[in-house]
Amino acid sequence: MDSLLRDIDLALDYLQADPVLVTGTQLVADDVDFFESYRSLRMNYYAALALKARMLLYRGDEQSRNEAYRIGRLVDSQQRKQFPERVYVL
Repeated sequence: MDSLLRDIDLALDYLQADPVLVTGTQLVADDVDFFESYRSLRMNYYAALALKARMLLYRGDEQSRNEAYRIGRLVDSQQRKQFPERVYVL
């Protein structure tokens, strides 16, 4: 479990420049390359944080559960700003 948590921490370090954090959610646009488009629908910084919280829950001890809860609340509060609910009209 410790090696998995180290891996996810390394991924979070790499994702500090994730377009979701830098420019927000973007759909396909002419001036945006493929990597940056649809970042909200692929693995991104917030998804990696949520995965870390899930790993901590599997660990099972109280300190890990508390950290998982803290991360979960952070992801929930941030995703509401970054990924507002959209109403689609068909």
